Amino acid sequence: MKKMREHSMMRRLGGMLAAAVLLSPVLAGIPASAEGETFDDGTCTYEKISGGVRITAVEGSTTMLHVNSNVDGYPILEIGDSAFSSCTALKTLTIDAPVTVLGTGAFAGCTALESIKLPDELKTIGPGAFAYCTSLAELELPESVTEIGTGAFQYCSSLTELTIPKGVKTLYENTFLSAALLEKVVLPEGLETINTACFWNCLVLQELNIPASVTSIADVAVVACPALQRINVAEGNPSYKNDENGVLYDISGERLILYPAGRSDTVYSIPDSVKEIAPYALAGALKIEELTIPETVTTIGAAAFSNGRSLKKINCPKNLTSLPDSIFADCPQLESFEIPDTVTEIGACAFMRCDQLKSIELPASVETVGDYAFAGCTAMTEVTIPETVKTIGECAFGFNVEFDESGNPNGTKIDGFVIHGKPDTAAKSYAVSSGVKFDQQGFDKNKLIAVGAAAAAVILLAAVILYLRRKRAEDKAAEPETAAAEETPADDPNYTSILGDDAEEDGDPYDRSYGFRTEDDAEEDDGDSAAADDEDGGADDTDSPTDAKGRSTYGFDLGGSTDDRGSDE
Repeated sequence: MKKMREHSMMRRLGGMLAAAVLLSPVLAGIPASAEGETFDDGTCTYEKISGGVRITAVEGSTTMLHVNSNVDGYPILEIGDSAFSSCTALKTLTIDAPVTVLGTGAFAGCTALESIKLPDELKTIGPGAFAYCTSLAELELPESVTEIGTGAFQYCSSLTELTIPKGVKTLYENTFLSAALLEKVVLPEGLETINTACFWNCLVLQELNIPASVTSIADVAVVACPALQRINVAEGNPSYKNDENGVLYDISGERLILYPAGRSDTVYSIPDSVKEIAPYALAGALKIEELTIPETVTTIGAAAFSNGRSLKKINCPKNLTSLPDSIFADCPQLESFEIPDTVTEIGACAFMRCDQLKSIELPASVETVGDYAFAGCTAMTEVTIPETVKTIGECAFGFNVEFDESGNPNGTKIDGFVIHGKPDTAAKSYAVSSGVKFDQQGFDKNKLIAVGAAAAAVILLAAVILYLRRKRAEDKAAEPETAAAEETPADDPNYTSILGDDAEEDGDPYDRSYGFRTEDDAEEDDGDSAAADDEDGGADDTDSPTDAKGRSTYGFDLGGSTDDRGSDE
């Protein structure tokens, strides 16, 4: 009996499990095979997803919309990417559905949207979800939100305040970029990271409170906020601190991160504890007229003092090796600046549009001048560039500059600008390639070498000509002596040429003797020849002449002739 009851129970459990398996898609709200299918209700277009649907598009002329919890029995779980992007007339939106995700750009470009009620189930706000909602003044984020994407509220130019939910750990790039009317932002304890340009061009933001939990603030996280008076860091923060003026430093005090641009100081001295100034640290500090940077500072970031609209005087340390990109760009009151003689590099746009800067002296230490470094310095009419400068960037000197809609610079040449420099240097190469007037100082080494080589060639040619003329004169002077030598080869009366005899007797121009004989040998030969002739049968005088030993006299007697003659005698 017991076994039968157990068997019956197992059968019932098996049936219940089978039914659950069969009914699970229905209970979930959507058959698994239907995922990806789309349908619409005349206002919204939906896509079936696991467990429900997402809104993928909304009719553009809609001015008011109430999103109910479900459609055709399917719960609405997501607002898809760019779903409302064409709704430029939408003013009011209420979402009662259990939506957990707002996709990328979900409401981007809803320029008329003034109010929106978000559901309590919302967890993720995608990148650019509310971008360019320029009429949105108020927004309440549910505490359920844990993720806010890049640029989520950028160009929400009417948004005045916002509280970030406690579950959010990171504020990504451009979160509040150009949220011009943002007065107050509450950052929660638990927030860990504030990324680049999170607060950029927030024109009325006056105070920013950093929780103790924040361990990473990116360079240029807060910039172009001209009304900002203070940065307050909560006690116990292990990474950052502020001083009594609300200036933000790292915990050691050696790195100045941000000077609130809205402060009213006209004279400011950076503390001696500072060794490094972060990029854009004092950018847009509108009131500072005189700035002192201590000798302890060895590193300055890009654009650190840019857009200092009142900055006139800078006391700069003498040990800097670089003036980085845009360091003093757009400081229109700056009339002079002494570049330390330790600087080897002047970055791109370093003094761009400092239109009251009348002159600049480049020390011999400078080797590189970047693109547009002094472009737009319209009060400057000339510059002397030392020969130590090896590289000069595009439009660095002698140009004005404007930017197009894409932010690209366009340089136009300043009439009458003069570059002074030595020939065969980067200064001359830049002037020639840029069409800027060049005032040459000193000799052109290449031309000097060319002229020297040409002069040497002329001197060598003249020497050759002189030598040839002298040789010719010597040859002419020697001609009479040579002629006399040819007519009388030997003044010695004991020698006679036999060339004439051979020619006359034989008539053979190739039968010639190339030597001479003495008259003594001739007499001895005559005697011997006569006897020989008698013995030979009277040979005539045309036979080859021989000496007493029968040797031909067609040649020089090279030795022993005297002894031979003596022996014959």
